[in-house]
Amino acid sequence: MSAYQRRKGAVGEREAAQELCDSVGLIVTRQARNGIDGGADVAGDGIIVEVKRRDGGLIVETWLQQAERSRVRPIDVPIVMARADNCAWIVSLRLADLGDFVQVIESHRKQRE
Repeated sequence: MSAYQRRKGAVGEREAAQELCDSVGLIVTRQARNGIDGGADVAGDGIIVEVKRRDGGLIVETWLQQAERSRVRPIDVPIVMARADNCAWIVSLRLADLGDFVQVIESHRKQRE
């Protein structure tokens, strides 16, 4: 891995940690590994995050844009669920929408009670 790639990764990890703090109030920090394999890029009490940042876009971005275009109401939270064969489901959404998604879940739970 080049110095540029390491620097880009470190910047992305710090950025992700700050976004988690700013957007949803999680207290997390970048876990500087100094070249050691394994471990999370960003971690806090009860959460570990593997941060990926790349040029050329992500396929999940295309899928999220499709979900956004499919919204019936502006308050609908666009999410993407994906699963590789023989693997668990993965849910993707914009960090800015996470709080709204949690509220939707809590509202549905209250309705079932």
